[in-house]
Amino acid sequence: MVDTVALGIILGLTLLLLAVFAIVLFRAVCVIPPSAQGVLTVLGSYRRLLNPGFHVISPMARVTRVDLRSTVVALPAQSVVTLDNCPLLVDAVISYRIVDAPRATFQVRDLPAAMVAFAQTGVRSVVGAARSEELPSARARLNQQLRSILEEKSGSWGVKVESAEIKDAEPHPAAEVAPSAPTRLAAVRAVRAEPLP
Repeated sequence: MVDTVALGIILGLTLLLLAVFAIVLFRAVCVIPPSAQGVLTVLGSYRRLLNPGFHVISPMARVTRVDLRSTVVALPAQSVVTLDNCPLLVDAVISYRIVDAPRATFQVRDLPAAMVAFAQTGVRSVVGAARSEELPSARARLNQQLRSILEEKSGSWGVKVESAEIKDAEPHPAAEVAPSAPTRLAAVRAVRAEPLP
């Protein structure tokens, strides 16, 4: 009877130790795919960069995988008012790639959302500083300005902006229904200029 209880305790402890060993071994193995790098932190402190391949790490370590492939983001159409007060719906496409995985991990919390936010404000500032009639002919210059704005903002994050292009710039549908400010102003001046009977 005593031998059966002791044997059960020994068997239970052995199974527990095997389970703990399997968990530790599972946590100590890390595979980084060819299109990524791993940022290794131990107890919240940055240790090193892991290149693609098989790695054995400390069970207390944490690996953040960072995708190094190009990311293409289509910005939704947004309302922009040009320099000559013409409201337009403008959409754009940006393409960026992470070139420094530790900076992309530690310098910004949500990189895709930050890139979209800066791209949208960049589109508003670039298109807002241009006249509506020059948009079709100055598209290359506007794209270059947008790209330089994004590179300036995201350079400290370890990101390279590959392209930034304004796709479409069409008149805002609400602007077609309501008269524009210059048209309203001209109508008011015309009414004021008419002599009273």
